[in-house]
Amino acid sequence: MSSTKPSPAKAVTSTADRELATLKQQCNALADQLGRVLLSVPAIGRLLANTTTISAEDLLLTSEEVQEAALRTIWLAHYYSLARDLGVLPELATAQAERWRAAAPPEELLHRIAADVARQVREYAQVGTGGGLGTVGR
Repeated sequence: MSSTKPSPAKAVTSTADRELATLKQQCNALADQLGRVLLSVPAIGRLLANTTTISAEDLLLTSEEVQEAALRTIWLAHYYSLARDLGVLPELATAQAERWRAAAPPEELLHRIAADVARQVREYAQVGTGGGLGTVGR
């Protein structure tokens, strides 16, 4: 009676072919996603299309973007620390908490950003109640 099992070499080749096909599909999907992102963010498209001339202005963040990045870094550090304390994926949470804590800006910057946000909210509220944008249609 002959065995109908494939040889080990054919099994390895078959597995490798399947993995290669999967990787090709993933690469194509990522290429499609990159194309959509480039279409939705014209500045990145211009930057990539004109790689020979990258100005410093293309790489600088506005003060609002710097504040947002700082707050997001602090937020990530806080929530990974919370996950670690609660025992949710402790190894991952500990590593990520340390990573984001190291990348987080000093606490003084957080206080300054919070003060800026509070000032902006007060200014917006004053405009809304002082006959500005908030009274349209009354």
